[in-house]
Amino acid sequence: MAGYMTYYQAMSDSVRIIDTHTKSTIIEDIHVAKEKVSKAKTWLWTSLSILPAFLLVGVLIYIRLQSRRRGAEVELEQKSEKLVVFEQKLHENQEQLRSNLIFKIDELKRREFNKIKRPTLFERQEIERRVFLECLYFDDTSSFDTLMSLTFNNIVDKLNKAHPELSRNELMYCCLILLELSNQEILLILQLQLNSIYKIKQRIAQKFNLFSTTEIVPYLQKLWLN
Repeated sequence: MAGYMTYYQAMSDSVRIIDTHTKSTIIEDIHVAKEKVSKAKTWLWTSLSILPAFLLVGVLIYIRLQSRRRGAEVELEQKSEKLVVFEQKLHENQEQLRSNLIFKIDELKRREFNKIKRPTLFERQEIERRVFLECLYFDDTSSFDTLMSLTFNNIVDKLNKAHPELSRNELMYCCLILLELSNQEILLILQLQLNSIYKIKQRIAQKFNLFSTTEIVPYLQKLWLN
């Protein structure tokens, strides 16, 4: 009995010592947790080491994009300036064409009037009509349209395209007022009565969707210079 008790005591001490040790599952969990923490620290340090490179790349990309944008803005500004200069020259050339045509008409009138000392009203009208016929070819539709288109930047095609409902007299009237001819001169060319001019202006204003006839000339000038 004393011997068995000695064994029992020794076994009890061993069991107690084993019970005081941590269980294997806990040790495994701790090991796994340590691995996770280690991996997390490795990923964090890797991220921190890579982050400056990403920031540097981002800054370089931003600088490149800003440089391209500034370059594009400068190029666009240069093109805009060139376009403005081109438009100014184009407008000057178009105005010169109109001035040349008006000068040709006035010069021919002066020469014709000098041939007669005291022309009557009828003779003056005949001279003016003959001059306009020689300079504007208003009795030849094709020649008149070609001359007006060359003088006023394709105004005839623009009017026909934007307002195909215009009559022939209305289209001619639009071209003649761009030449800054008077109502009397327009009446002489179109062979109309004075009240017909007002009717034509009203119809044109309606077809152009304008509020009044005073807006016809600015509208035509804008169409001419566009």
